[in-house]
Amino acid sequence: MDVFLDTFRCCAHTLAYDSWVSLTPLLTKRGATFAQRVAASVNYAVGFDELTVESTDRYVEMAIELSTNREYYKSVREKIYDTVPTCNYFNSDIFFDNFLKIVSAAK
Repeated sequence: MDVFLDTFRCCAHTLAYDSWVSLTPLLTKRGATFAQRVAASVNYAVGFDELTVESTDRYVEMAIELSTNREYYKSVREKIYDTVPTCNYFNSDIFFDNFLKIVSAAK
């Protein structure tokens, strides 16, 4: 898959995570509700805020840019391979440590 094009009414949740695990860029539009903002949060967590847009027009522009501008797409893919595999979002040790802190604080 070259790019994950997110939906608008209820955006990707687990599939957003899966997209980045498979090192696939995720294009999403930030919405007004929680269900419309999850994928934007995932993009932020992996360091790809530039793939979160605010309007439908910009979403279409970005989708076209990703599919027609090979140099731009190549730069996005290179950034993905350089940053996503080592970002904290996928670091299970950090997650586990934070989880233990939360559980300990709740006792």
